[in-house]
Amino acid sequence: MWKIIIELADRLRAAVLLPDGTLLCREETRGHLPEGMEDDAVLVPEITPAAFERAAGPFTHPLT
Repeated sequence: MWKIIIELADRLRAAVLLPDGTLLCREETRGHLPEGMEDDAVLVPEITPAAFERAAGPFTHPLT
């Protein structure tokens, strides 16, 4: 399930709001973030499973 969410978020250029309040999004969306939200965002070139794990913590494998 997570692989699908991660792939869709990347394809749609969407952001993923993590339970701890961190926003995972592509660097290209920086200009669209509300004022002050950039401080709580993890900006990456693309949203991948590895980028998601760096932001949210490790998954229990296999990642499904």
